[in-house]
Amino acid sequence: INHLSDDLRHDFLLSIQEVNNRSILFGEKASILLLLCKS
Repeated sequence: INHLSDDLRHDFLLSIQEVNNRSILFGEKASILLLLCKS
């Protein structure tokens, strides 16, 4: 059971990291779009 929960925790951390990476990429794209719209 402990081994399983460790795997789940690892998957959970990986998914959080992936979401963070995507939101960072999206934030950069949004910033670029905002700059283009303002100019």
